[in-house]
Amino acid sequence: MLSGGKPDLSSVTVPVLVYLTMVAMSVMAIEGLHLPLRMSVRGHLGFVIKIALLMVAISAFYLSRVMRRRAVADEQTIHGALSVCARALAAIDEGVLLSNVCAPGMPLIHVNPAFERITGYTAKEAIGKNCRYLQGADRLQPQVAQIRAAVENGKEVRVTLRNYRKDGSLFWNDLHLIPITGVDGKYQYSMGIIRDVTEYREMRSRLSQVENLDRLTSVANRYFFQDRLAALQETTKPHAVLVAKLDIARFHEINTSYGYETGDLLLKQVAERLLKFSNNAAVDSGYSEGADLVGRLAADEFVLAVPLPTPETAEKIMDRLRDVLRPQFVLPGATLEIRFAFGFTVAACNTEPTAIMRQAGMALQESKRSRLREVREFNSKLAVVLRQRMQLTTELQQALRHEDFTLHYQPKVDMTTGAVTGAEALLRWCHPVFGLQSPALFVPIAEETGLILDIGAWAFKAAASFAGQLNRERREPLPVSVNVSQLQFTHRDMSKFVSEVLLEMHVDPRTLVIELTESLVADSSDESLTVFRRLREMGIGLSIDDFGTGYSGLRYLEIFPISEVKIDRSFVQGLDRSRAKRLIIESVVRLAAELDIAVVAEGIETEMQRSSLLELGCRYGQGYLFGRPVSADTFLGLVKQQSV
Repeated sequence: MLSGGKPDLSSVTVPVLVYLTMVAMSVMAIEGLHLPLRMSVRGHLGFVIKIALLMVAISAFYLSRVMRRRAVADEQTIHGALSVCARALAAIDEGVLLSNVCAPGMPLIHVNPAFERITGYTAKEAIGKNCRYLQGADRLQPQVAQIRAAVENGKEVRVTLRNYRKDGSLFWNDLHLIPITGVDGKYQYSMGIIRDVTEYREMRSRLSQVENLDRLTSVANRYFFQDRLAALQETTKPHAVLVAKLDIARFHEINTSYGYETGDLLLKQVAERLLKFSNNAAVDSGYSEGADLVGRLAADEFVLAVPLPTPETAEKIMDRLRDVLRPQFVLPGATLEIRFAFGFTVAACNTEPTAIMRQAGMALQESKRSRLREVREFNSKLAVVLRQRMQLTTELQQALRHEDFTLHYQPKVDMTTGAVTGAEALLRWCHPVFGLQSPALFVPIAEETGLILDIGAWAFKAAASFAGQLNRERREPLPVSVNVSQLQFTHRDMSKFVSEVLLEMHVDPRTLVIELTESLVADSSDESLTVFRRLREMGIGLSIDDFGTGYSGLRYLEIFPISEVKIDRSFVQGLDRSRAKRLIIESVVRLAAELDIAVVAEGIETEMQRSSLLELGCRYGQGYLFGRPVSADTFLGLVKQQSV
């Protein structure tokens, strides 16, 4: 292709060039172009160059024609798009505003009809103003600072804040700001989309109250309180927090005696006092959200949390809390002095809220167990005791399933003859590891957990079965006494239960005696008194156990259908050295004889005690002097031996 260093196009380019020339000339003819081609063709290369120039001219012509046509089309498209956008902005429900951030004061330059409807301002009234006028005087909202920072930095932002309509009414504005650039690519405009979410927020607020607040008292429920407690811990770091639980003593009796309406009013007044106390305590500690730190956990159980500047102030705060609740509560038809049980814990800021609530609950349970309901603080020793109690509860449940309980029987005797006149059934737990366990170890736990209902039912049936066996061929019955818990009377139809057991076991009711504690008798309602009378009408004996220990009143012997009283061992011990004890026993014996009530002295261990009691007129006794508690088979052998 090369000849002497010059390009040789004779064999390749001539046909191509001829073709291009023909095309170019045809196009010129069609378009009416008359371009004089004064070219001196010197060889193929000169021809090619001139043809190329011709092609460039034609291309430039065509490009100018296309650009003119596209400009017209673009202008029509832009006008059409603007028209569509305008109609769309007018039709949507969200308010739209456009402000010029480069102009002084960042004025509004456009608003749509929805903006006018939401705010009450016409476009004429809005355009030219800074959109902050919708905030009124409410300029300290934290969202305002967010908006300002986003506008200054050309950032997108979405917030919900309070705005005000033209008529001054408040509405919650869900505002979405979007930065827009101008034709030069620089940030020039800010477009805002606004939505009135007032109704939505009100609905959420109502739902939140239902979900988070106690309906009666309007304080936090359990779960919301724990959430607020976690927030308080975060706020008060590194300081500790005091969490106190309190329980209204004998609240059930208030409901029963005065009605549930009065009980509800009492709960409201307690909540009000706690809220006021919590607010004041929070302010004293440098915080202002005390109202969120009171909760109601159960029917008569409340909880509150107070930030502690120093742990040493905990006892002072609890003293102030008791003082707040000490004044009488004035209710319709009643003015009541209410007692409370208190338990509290001082928790570090990194303690889990659930653990804190559990600790305060443990302390509250200890307070409720104490007779005077003293304030109890959670500590590590208490945690160990409660852990052991929990383990014991689990083992008691297993013992019930496996029937690991048994009854031992201690004889009651006629101290003048030594003859057995009856027996007391005493519950024992056959522990698989520790052997035979006294009821003093497990009965209190069983009563706290409610297991006593099942254990007590088992014990009563076992005692009834034994009474039937013991008296099968006897003319004069030897009654078997069985202890019954107060819970069995308050949580069970006792007369119906006893009747069903007698029928099932085919037992003579005269062979059974139910032993009642003095506390049960003292706390008895009219309903309990009716149950006592029904039991006596069946032929079941009723005995007051441990007579004279705390609640005693001789009037019980007159009011209640009692067949027997058992003088507590504390009166028997030291009887020979105490004139007061002798006078008390003598008075009880004399009064009981007048009322045809049998008297049994407990805890007799010496011959001197037996002799002294006989001198005072007490004929029947029970204690180690006459025999220890023994198994059913051993007791049957003892009675059989006596009858021979």
